[in-house]
Amino acid sequence: METNEVNQEIVQGMFLCWIQVSNKLQKSETEAEWALLSWLYENAVHRTVTTDGWLRLCKAIDARVEEANRGRYDVDSPLDSDFHSPVGLTSGYIRIWRMKDPMAGINIPVIGWRGTFEEI
Repeated sequence: METNEVNQEIVQGMFLCWIQVSNKLQKSETEAEWALLSWLYENAVHRTVTTDGWLRLCKAIDARVEEANRGRYDVDSPLDSDFHSPVGLTSGYIRIWRMKDPMAGINIPVIGWRGTFEEI
């Protein structure tokens, strides 16, 4: 493979990177948000998921977000989530944020792997 050549193979699996929590959320997180973050640290950080397991992971996170919304004191500002899996050369993400304050959020970068190492 030449230095400038790009491996265009289909993404075979994903790696969930370290959670990024905004300063705004850290300074004012509720107990329900803390519980959600704890669950994410225990179940999502530095984990791998296959492309088949991606949908199950997204549904599990959505269920936890809904649980956190039920436990919030401020019902006027629920949490929302968005998912994007890695495609081609683009990394993906898992994002959870307060609907009234989009700058208060959680981001998990998701990178993909393509194929296996071939000896030269």
